[in-house]
Amino acid sequence: NKFRGFHIVADLCCGIGVDLINIAKNKEQVFAVDLDVDTLRLAEYNCNTINLNNINYELGKAEEFNEQIDAIFIDPDRRPGTSRRIAPEEYSPKFSQIIKLRDFSPNIAVKLSPAIDYKRLNLPSDSTLEFVSENGTLKEILLCMGKLSTENCERKAVLLPSNLILQNSNAKIEVTEIQKYLFEPDPAIIRAGLVQELGSKIDYKLIDKKLALLTGSQISNTDFGKLYIVKQIIKYDIKQVRKYIRENEIGELIIKTRGFPESVEQFRKKIKLKGKSSVIMFILRKGDDHIIIFAQIAK
Repeated sequence: NKFRGFHIVADLCCGIGVDLINIAKNKEQVFAVDLDVDTLRLAEYNCNTINLNNINYELGKAEEFNEQIDAIFIDPDRRPGTSRRIAPEEYSPKFSQIIKLRDFSPNIAVKLSPAIDYKRLNLPSDSTLEFVSENGTLKEILLCMGKLSTENCERKAVLLPSNLILQNSNAKIEVTEIQKYLFEPDPAIIRAGLVQELGSKIDYKLIDKKLALLTGSQISNTDFGKLYIVKQIIKYDIKQVRKYIRENEIGELIIKTRGFPESVEQFRKKIKLKGKSSVIMFILRKGDDHIIIFAQIAK
C-alpha cells in the first residue's frame, strides 16, 4: 500500500520475491536486485507465474544500485553469516550504506529486526519508525523515509490485520493504584514506547512508571491489546500463591512477568496445579518489591 503512489521502484535484497510481487503490481517499472543468482532466478520464476513483466532482474549488491527511481524497498540480510544479527552495521548491506542510497531516491522503506535498539540509530529528520504486529505478535520495524514516512511522526504502532494505528504524541498520564481492570498493550505499542498515548486514548492510567501496564475502573476497548479483570492482588509470597491455587482449584496457569529475576519455567517448579479452573498470574516488580496479580481475561 505504501508504494501505490510511485511508478518506478526498486526492491533491493528481493529474495525469492514475496514482497516484490506485491510491490510490482501496477508499476511502470521495477528493479529487483539480489546478491544470489539462484535466489534471483526463483524471484523471476515466482513473478512470471502471475505474469508480472515489468521487472528488471539484476544480480549484484544492493549498496551498488545506482538507478534514479521514485522509491526503494529494502529488506537487508540479517544473517550474513551463520547467526542472526541485530546490530544495523552488521546487516548486509550495512545500515550506513542503506542511508547513502537516498542519493538515488529519498523515499526508502527499510525492514528492520524488531529486536534492534532503534534509539541508537542516527535517523534522517524525515523518517518514521513503524512497529508492525500481527495478531498480537511483533513482526518487524519498518523505517520509512521521505514521502513514505508520516509527517510529524517519529514512531507509530501498526496493528494487523485490523490496521489500527497509534502514533507518538506528547501525552502524559498519571500513575494510580491497580483498579478493577488491567490492560496489557499490544507488543508493537510497548516496543514503540506508546503506552502513555494508549492510556490517554482509552482513559486508563499507569500502574507504575516502569511497567507497560495500564489500569482503569471501566471496561475498555480491547482492540489495542488484552484486557483482564483483576481477581486478587497479593505481595510476592510463594505460600500465598500455593494457597490461592489450591483453594481455587487451579489446573491451568498462565504466568506473565515484569522485572522478575526467575524464569517462568523456574517458578512453575515451585507450584502444583490441580483442578479445572484457569487463571492468569502477573508477577510484577513495583519499587523494591514484587507483587502478584491474579486475573481473568475480560470478555
